[in-house]
Amino acid sequence: MAVTINTPLYPATPPGNHRLAIASFTGDSSYPTGGYPVTLSAWGFSNYLDHTEIGFALGSSLSYIVKYNASTGKLQWFTASSSGIVEVTNATDLHTYTVGVTAFGV
Repeated sequence: MAVTINTPLYPATPPGNHRLAIASFTGDSSYPTGGYPVTLSAWGFSNYLDHTEIGFALGSSLSYIVKYNASTGKLQWFTASSSGIVEVTNATDLHTYTVGVTAFGV
C-alpha cells in the first residue's frame, strides 16, 4: 500500500532558500484509510513542506480530489457522494489514477 511517485521529480531552486518539486503520484490497488504516507525526502525536501498545489485525479468514469495533509504527512483522496465530499473508502483501487503535484519546501 504505497503511492507511486513517478519520475521525474524536478527539484529546482526558486528565490530564497525554498525549493520547488514537481511530481506526479499514482495510487495503488488498495487505498489505505487516512491516505498514503509521503515522506519529506520523497518530495526532495529535508526540513519541511510549506505548500502544495495538487490537481484532480481524472479517470474514465470518476474523478478524485487529492489533498496533502501536512499534519499527518499523507496524501488523501476524496470523492463526491450523496453526503458531500468524503474520503475514498479503504481498499479502493486507484492504480489507474495519477495526479500532478507542485510542492514548495526546504
